[in-house]
Formats: sequence, structure tokens, C-alpha cells
Amino acid sequence: MTWQRLANFSRQINTAAAVLSADARIRLQTHAPFLRLYVEHEPALRGYVRSLVPTLQDAQDVMQEVAAALWKRFHTLSAHEDFRRW
Repeated sequence: MTWQRLANFSRQINTAAAVLSADARIRLQTHAPFLRLYVEHEPALRGYVRSLVPTLQDAQDVMQEVAAALWKRFHTLSAHEDFRRW
């Protein structure tokens, strides 16, 4: 992912946060670090998953499960850990 795409993504999150309720802003702030890391590492994750399954559709299905599993466990990622290795 290019830094420009990441910067655009961050601007979109900040713009969305500005128009949301306080509760929604808190949820977005919780999700934002995960989303930034996931978007940054998604191409590598997708490539790895794609190497393990026979079809593109299978890879897309697995990636949906991977995203859900990573989000559920995101609270276990410490600040000094590498997202990709985690």
C-alpha cells in the first residue's frame, strides 16, 4: 500500500469521525488502528492465503474469516508486536 493511499484512508476516517455521534466516534477510534494495520498488511496476507487455497473465491472467503478473527483478537496485540507476525 502506498503512503498516499494510507493518508487518504486516514483522512476518510477523520472526516467520518467528525460527523458521528460521540459513541460512534469512540468505536471508530477503536477500529481505526486496526483498520490502518489491516489495510497496510492486507496485500501480504492475501498473497499468503492465495498461495494456500486453489481458487480466488476461496481466498476471498478465507480473507473475510481472517479479518473477523484478527479483529476479535486485536486487543491481544501489544504495541511493540509486528502486526504481520502476530
